[in-house]
Amino acid sequence: IVLGPGVEHLTVTSVFQTRDTDAFLTALPHILPVRVRQLPDGRSEISAR
Repeated sequence: IVLGPGVEHLTVTSVFQTRDTDAFLTALPHILPVRVRQLPDGRSEISAR
């Protein structure tokens, strides 16, 4: 997971399965004003909307 600009100040408090990062990344844009995109190398980038 890579953090893009504008998200370093955001916090989220919740319970997620550590083995299920896909579910976390899917839920994140519904919780915070962020966008998640897949990078060509397979990592995910979280950036501000």
